[in-house]
Amino acid sequence: MRLVRSTWFWLLILTALALAIRLPYWRTMPSDYDEINQMVFSWRIVTGASLPLTGNDAYTGPFFSYVIAALISLGVREPFVGRIIMLACGTLTVPVTALLVLALCKYVGATDGRLAAVVAGVIVVCNLHLVLLNSHIGGATYTLPLFTTAFLWLATSALTTGDVRRWIAAWCCAGLALQANPIAVFLLAGFAGAACLTSNHAPRRLFTWLGLAAFVIALTYSPVIVANLQRTAHSVDVAVARDYLWQPDPTPASYVANSTRLLLQVARQTASAWQATETMTDLTPVTLAFVTFALAGIVFSPRRVAIILMGCVLPYILIVPWFARHYGALDPARFTTFMVPVFAAGMGLLTARITTIPKTTWLRTVPLVVLIVMVAENAVIQLVGFYRATEPTTLNGATINDLSAEMVRLNHGEPVYIGLSDTMLNIRGQPRVPIGFATMSQIGTDFIPIDEVIRRLYEFPGPATMMLANIDAERVNQVAPLARVQTPATARAVDHGYGLFQRDDSKPMVKPDFVRTGSSAAITPSVVLNTRVGTGLELIGYDPPEHPSAGNNLVFTLYWRRSAPMPIAQYMGYVHVVDASTNALVAQKDQRLGADRYPVNAWQTGEVIVETYVFPLPPGSPASNYVVRAGAYTFPDLTRLTVPGNPDNFVALPSLAVAR
Repeated sequence: MRLVRSTWFWLLILTALALAIRLPYWRTMPSDYDEINQMVFSWRIVTGASLPLTGNDAYTGPFFSYVIAALISLGVREPFVGRIIMLACGTLTVPVTALLVLALCKYVGATDGRLAAVVAGVIVVCNLHLVLLNSHIGGATYTLPLFTTAFLWLATSALTTGDVRRWIAAWCCAGLALQANPIAVFLLAGFAGAACLTSNHAPRRLFTWLGLAAFVIALTYSPVIVANLQRTAHSVDVAVARDYLWQPDPTPASYVANSTRLLLQVARQTASAWQATETMTDLTPVTLAFVTFALAGIVFSPRRVAIILMGCVLPYILIVPWFARHYGALDPARFTTFMVPVFAAGMGLLTARITTIPKTTWLRTVPLVVLIVMVAENAVIQLVGFYRATEPTTLNGATINDLSAEMVRLNHGEPVYIGLSDTMLNIRGQPRVPIGFATMSQIGTDFIPIDEVIRRLYEFPGPATMMLANIDAERVNQVAPLARVQTPATARAVDHGYGLFQRDDSKPMVKPDFVRTGSSAAITPSVVLNTRVGTGLELIGYDPPEHPSAGNNLVFTLYWRRSAPMPIAQYMGYVHVVDASTNALVAQKDQRLGADRYPVNAWQTGEVIVETYVFPLPPGSPASNYVVRAGAYTFPDLTRLTVPGNPDNFVALPSLAVAR
């Protein structure tokens, strides 16, 4: 019995429940947002390539990134290492919320706040947004509820006891909350104002504490401040550049619209609802009941507690809609989930207060029964409903995670290509997740367009692994025979329109139709040149345009071959038409040699490459004999390949006679 009465017993029970609810799907639902970018950012810290003063978002602090880097250095090779941290943060938010309620009870002289603490803890245990966002997604901003709630607990306790150590710990949590996201400043400022209004301490002492608080908070946030002073980070510019966050040209009308969306978001969030139309239909009976309970919990709390709780949420609700417009169903709620423990504290306090009413047994039991039913509804129906709705979609990261792990397992040093196409970009987690898995295994990957994939396969023949959309794989297969990797993950990926493929090295690649080999390479151009270009190219000759005239397309057909190996580079061919009298460029066509798909380094001895250059001669060009130049250069340095006997390194073609 003594154990059951122990506060620590209930804190351990709440912590165990929180972990049990958060463990399912922690690695897969929701699928990756941009958290893999944070892991790659932290990987640079591990390798010594970077020692940043900010997070991967310039307005956040580096704390989270260095924690990830520390875990990687200790041997954690989990691409979702950030989620391991968040699983711990999300779980700890529950007992910290209970401790906050206990501290609030002590602040107003209540003798026993365990019931209120347990009720608040249960609400936070089951809250869908705190589970999915603040326990399953590995990003700095998602740590906000833990640090703000820890700050409120420690600061409230320090207000009661005057313990300097708790003040310092609270201020450090405040600084870490700012590192998580500067939006925490509204809660911190609101609490400071509430503390001034409710504290029994002498004003001089209180203001001294607040001054020291500002110093410690600034010290904790100092890396970001220093980065901005050094002009290595532009935090405000980065935040404003996020057009989905920032409200351009705010007006009273936009403020009202944003405020409405924010209040609906907070209502859904408090009630653990994840589906949203962003209209008043979001306010279902359950949601309204939760909101009523939350507001009543704050309003009917003891005056000093009510002022503190309102101070934590009102500044954000009143100010932020003027400059921010990022509100919605699930992900945008990451900026407001820090309010959930605050509202949960109010609901817990109200429940405990009702049960203390004498001689009214039904008033003691009904609120508790209603609360338990509502919590069960949210925990079971809402959370399980989200998992069921998400499981068959790409919002479930299981498929892309397993496929990426398979990609790494099969790799034996061959190139890895991830196809860049609209289909792949519509798949949640592409290309971040496979790149994250490859980074952890120190495997190089390239996220490139399909034409570039084909070029690479020509240029570097041999084994290769590719993650491609099915439609893109069909296109590549026409040139380089592919074999789909047969695993359960690839079978699931087919339903989502993509898969993992390997180059079938037993079958030769198909040459493009502009590559002439064997007897078809015995071509005699209209104009034979046989001019060496660079160290290993030869311009055999060309076919000039027929009947060139102003306003019409010029068609030049050039015949190239490779006579010796060439350095690995991107080679561009060109045809330039120049005014003979002024030496001014009149028309031109520059294109990658090999028709942008069969690169120079893939050309074989004996092959003739037929390149067609089509470009218009501007209307109004006078009848004249124009100078024509051809050649090649490397890109992007624009260095022309040498042409013997020509210091300007171009091949002079016969003049082009343009009729009137």
